Amino acid sequence: MSSLPLDRKTEFQTEKIEGIIEFLVQGGLYVDITNNYIKLKEYQEYKELIFKTLSERINENIGNRQEWLDIINKKFGSLKKGNEEKDRVARNEKAKALKTIESSKVSVFLGRAGTGKTTALGIFASVNEIKEGGLLALTPTGKARIQLENSFKENNVEAECMTIAQFLVRSGGFSWSTMSYKLPNKNSTSVSETVIIDESSMLTENMFAGILKLVSTHAKRIIFTGDKNQLPPIGAGRPFTDMIMYLEKNAPEKIASLMTEMRQDDTGDDLAFAQLFSDINSVDKGVIQRVKSKKTDERLEYIEYTDLEHLENLFFDKVLPSITEMENREDIDGFNKA
Repeated sequence: MSSLPLDRKTEFQTEKIEGIIEFLVQGGLYVDITNNYIKLKEYQEYKELIFKTLSERINENIGNRQEWLDIINKKFGSLKKGNEEKDRVARNEKAKALKTIESSKVSVFLGRAGTGKTTALGIFASVNEIKEGGLLALTPTGKARIQLENSFKENNVEAECMTIAQFLVRSGGFSWSTMSYKLPNKNSTSVSETVIIDESSMLTENMFAGILKLVSTHAKRIIFTGDKNQLPPIGAGRPFTDMIMYLEKNAPEKIASLMTEMRQDDTGDDLAFAQLFSDINSVDKGVIQRVKSKKTDERLEYIEYTDLEHLENLFFDKVLPSITEMENREDIDGFNKA
């Protein structure tokens, strides 16, 4: 049994189902004969809502009123000694990005860990015009919400910070009993003019559509932030990636990007290894040899296992003690404190 493949491939040929298309439509499926695909009708509704909202917003601009580079320089003060040029580049990137998201009715704000997205959003939200219009910040997880909320507090910004589930459940767009998302059937409970959706790579299609349906009625600007190389959604669709591709083709000026990493601790082998799986042009491929020869730094360790039992023992005896306060395998309290 264990040697059997996990997936069973099915040959799908459109000519085999042409005779039952009417039956499929009656059964609640959406059939696109031109592009040869079939999907649930509700997911076609999500797609149409997302496309309609984006297409209505990309051709309109709000305008720029802020001198972002001056604001950033005032916030950070003098350039970092010994790293002046890199700091100057990073500040210019942030200024250009903030100009983009200020002037766009819908935009994408991209950046890897360490480039300062969260810090930049805190600076953006601290400007009086943004604060006075109200700010709604949504995240897929509670941890991301706390990080974003802390950035706002550091800049003396009061914002509505919620997880996406907390926001959508108020309007009938999420069910705690089934832990599922759907299109909201009530109006938005927010009136904020600026809406920020963080960690957008984790959004499923129904989450994405639900948010847009609610906030498009009151938002002056909608900002999706994240890193397309980060965690994908656990569910149907990859709307954030699709949105990036759509904007790259139709409105590249709506994409703001940070490329320069300024975080001091983001130079280890763990980051170098992770970047091998991204679309970054310049990566440290030497990390592969360091892994093979077991000469990585203290931030990355390569461990081989022989079977599932060995893996389980390694997990409990080596991995968990390094990230939790567990004293043994049965220490639930120690695990919960982590």
